[in-house]
Amino acid sequence: MKAVIMAGGEGARLRPLTCDMPKPMMPVLDRPIMEYALRLLRRHGITRAAVTLGYMPDRVRDYFGDGSRLGVELSYYVEKAPLGTAGGVKAAAGFLDETFIVLSGDGLTDCDLSAALEFHRRKGALMTMVLKRVPVPLEYGVVETDEGGRVRRFVEKPGWGEVFTDTVNTGIYIMEPEALNLIPAGPCDFGRELLPQAVHEGHPVYGWVMGGYWCDIGDPAAYAQANFDALTGRVDGVSEILGLPEGHEAAGTLIMPGASVSEHAQLTPPCFIGEGAVIEAGANVGEKSVIGAGTHMAGQSGVKHSVVMSGTHIAPGAQLRGAIVGHNCSLGEGACVYEHGVLGDRVELGERAAIMPGVMVWPRKKAPAGARLEQNLVWGGERGALFGLRGASLDTPGQAVLLGQACAAAGARDIVVTHGSSGRAEALAGAFIAGLSSQGARVFSAGEGIVPELRALQRMLSAAGAHISDSGALLLDERGLPPDSARERRMETLFMRQDFARPFALGCPSPEPVVLPEDFFVRRLLDELPDMDMRDAPGVVLLCEPGAVCARAEVLLRALGASYRIAPPTVFEHSLRAGELGFAPDENGESLRICDSKGMLSEQEQLELLTLIALDNGASEICVPVGSTRALEDVAASRGASLRYTRHDSAERLRAMLDMEPAAQGMFQAELHFNALFAMAQVLMLVTRRQLPLRTITEDYPQVYRRSSAVPVNAGDRGRVLRVLRGMEASAEFIDGVYMKRDGGFAWISPDTHGDMRITCEARDSVAASRMCERYSRLLRDILRSPDEVT
Repeated sequence: MKAVIMAGGEGARLRPLTCDMPKPMMPVLDRPIMEYALRLLRRHGITRAAVTLGYMPDRVRDYFGDGSRLGVELSYYVEKAPLGTAGGVKAAAGFLDETFIVLSGDGLTDCDLSAALEFHRRKGALMTMVLKRVPVPLEYGVVETDEGGRVRRFVEKPGWGEVFTDTVNTGIYIMEPEALNLIPAGPCDFGRELLPQAVHEGHPVYGWVMGGYWCDIGDPAAYAQANFDALTGRVDGVSEILGLPEGHEAAGTLIMPGASVSEHAQLTPPCFIGEGAVIEAGANVGEKSVIGAGTHMAGQSGVKHSVVMSGTHIAPGAQLRGAIVGHNCSLGEGACVYEHGVLGDRVELGERAAIMPGVMVWPRKKAPAGARLEQNLVWGGERGALFGLRGASLDTPGQAVLLGQACAAAGARDIVVTHGSSGRAEALAGAFIAGLSSQGARVFSAGEGIVPELRALQRMLSAAGAHISDSGALLLDERGLPPDSARERRMETLFMRQDFARPFALGCPSPEPVVLPEDFFVRRLLDELPDMDMRDAPGVVLLCEPGAVCARAEVLLRALGASYRIAPPTVFEHSLRAGELGFAPDENGESLRICDSKGMLSEQEQLELLTLIALDNGASEICVPVGSTRALEDVAASRGASLRYTRHDSAERLRAMLDMEPAAQGMFQAELHFNALFAMAQVLMLVTRRQLPLRTITEDYPQVYRRSSAVPVNAGDRGRVLRVLRGMEASAEFIDGVYMKRDGGFAWISPDTHGDMRITCEARDSVAASRMCERYSRLLRDILRSPDEVT
C-alpha cells in the first residue's frame, strides 16, 4: 500500500510562524509535524509515499531527503501553482497504482490506519473518509453517514445554521486509483468539490469514525495545544519519535539528551526541555512549557504555558505567559510576551519590551528597549524586513512606490525595469516606476521579461536594473549584481523613514519604453553558442508554466532545431520517457533544474555536469560553492584547471565569476549558472556531442561518500564555536563557516538558519566519512560544554 502526504499549504492562519517555515515543518516537541505522519505510516506497514509540495518545498525535501532515515521511501511532487488538496494528489497519479491513503502533512494524529483500511476493503468503497467527533465543528467539513457508514451529506466549513452533526472530516482518506478519474485537471479541493460531487453522483463513498487523537493545526492556538497534548501523553507514538522508552511522556518532565538543567532551576511538570537547551539556576519552567533545542534560559527568567522553538535566548527576568516564540529569537532582560502573543523567527525584544496579549510580531523585527506593542508589527524593525535572499518583498502597490523612491534616492539615476508575466507583477512594476520617476530617475521600461534578459539590457544601456515579480523586486547594480549590505541598509532606512525629496521636486522624466524584436534575447544567446547539428539531440521536455520564460525557451529550442514538448512543472521528472531530457527553469529564468527519466539530478550532480561544460570551454579556474565535492578538484586538475571556493550566497558566487580573469571565462560561467536558457542549450549540446546518457557523462568523477549531522548551538555561542574551531585547525578556511580539507575529502562546519551547526564531511570511503562526522559532532559538543578553549 502507498500513501500521499499533502504538504503544500502556506499556513496563512499560522502567520507569522510560517513566514519562514512551511507548515509541515512546524515543530511539535522539536520534531517537524510531518515526521509524526511518516512514522505513523511506517507503524502500519506503509513505507512508500508521495509528498505533494508547494510552499517552500526545499525546506521539506532538505530535511526528509529520500525518507530512508525514517524507514520510508519518498517521492516528491512540486506544485508551481496551487492545485488544491485533490489536485495535488492527482499530480501524483503516476505513482498511485494501488489502494492508497492520503494524509495531511500538517495534522497530528495517532489514527489506527490499519482498522480504517480494513473497513474500506470490507465496504468495497471507492473512497473512505476518516471522521472524528469534535465539540465545535465549524472549521471543518461536517459529514453525515447512514447506519452502514455510507456518506449521505457533506458540508464544508458550515455556519451553525448548517451544522447537522459533530462528525467532521479529518482530511485522511483511503482511495482506490479509479477515484483519481473523478478529479479534473487543474485546481480541485477534496472538501469543496470532489467529495460533494462523488456523493451526489452516487459513488461508494464511506466514512469511518476514528478513536484516538487528531488535531488540525490551523492556527497558533491549535499549534500550541498540539504540543501540550503530545507532551501530556494524549498522542500515541511520541516516545518512539523522541527516542524515549514507551510511556515516558507520562512522567511529566521530558529532558532530552544533551540538555543542561541546573539543579537550582525550577521545573513544573508537564514540560519539555529540548536537546542542547540550557536552563540556568533560578530559571522557572512552568507547566505546559516546551523549550526547544539549543534555547538558553538565564536566571530569573520564566516560561509558562508557552512554546519556544529552537535557538532562542531568554535573558534574566524575561517572562513568557501563554506565548509562542519562533526560532532564534532574543528576549532582552525583563522583556515580556503575554497570552496569545506570537513572535516569528529571529525577533529581537529589547530590555523591558512588552508584547501585549494577542499581538503578533513578524520575523526579523526589533522592538526597542521599553517598547509596548499593542498591535501587530509586520513592517519595520531591522534590516531584513524589506530585503531577503531574493531581493525586496512587496505586498502592495504602495510599498512598490516607496521602494522606487528609496531606490532613486539611494543613487539609482538610470535604471532598466522588467516584470514577470502576471497582472500583479505588471501592476507592482508600474507603481515601482512611478516611485522612481517621482524622484527624478531615468527609467527604461522594458515590459515583460526575465532576469538574464534584464542583465543583457543593462549591459547595452549601462544602467542599473530591477525585475518585479509577484512577490517583490530583484534590484541589480550596473554589473547585474544585487546591492551589497550597505546599500540595502541605505535603501531600507530611506524606505522606512520615507526620507527622500518631495515627489517631483527633482523633476519627473517620462519612462522610456524599450522596444526590441520579440526574439532579441534568443538571438543574443544564439550568437554565444557554437553552430551544431542537433538532429541527433535527445527529445526535450520543457517543464514550465506559460509565461515569459517558457516562451523564450520555445523560441530557443526551435532555433536550435531540437524537438521538444511542454509538460507542467507539477509532474516534473515523473513525466519523462527514456532518452528524454527535462529542463525546469525558474520563473525568473535564472536557475535551472535538470532531470531525466530516472529523476531529478541532485545539486552536486548538476554542478558536476556544468563544471564539465566550463572545462570543455577552456576554463582555467572554476567557481564552486564551498562544500562541493572535492572530486571536482581531481577532474579540474586533470584538465589543468583549479577551483575557487565561494560562499553559497548566489550574489557572492556571481560576483566571484564576474571578477575572474580572463573576463570571458567568468562571463561564460556566470551565464552557465545564472541564465537558465543558456545552461539548457549548453547541456543539450553536451549530451548531443557525446552521444551518451545524461548520467553516464559524469561517471569519470571519483566515487566519494558524504555524511552530515547537526548540533544545536544558540546564537550567543556560534561565534565562540567557530573561533575555537579555527584556532584548532591551522589550515582551516572561513567560508560560510569553517572549511577544512582532509585527505581526498573535507569537513565543513557551518551555521544554518535553524539554530544548528551543520557538519558535512566527505571522504573516499563511507567509514572514514562517518568517523569524521562523529568526531566533529563530539568536538562541537565538547566546545559547548566547556566555557574555555578545547584542545
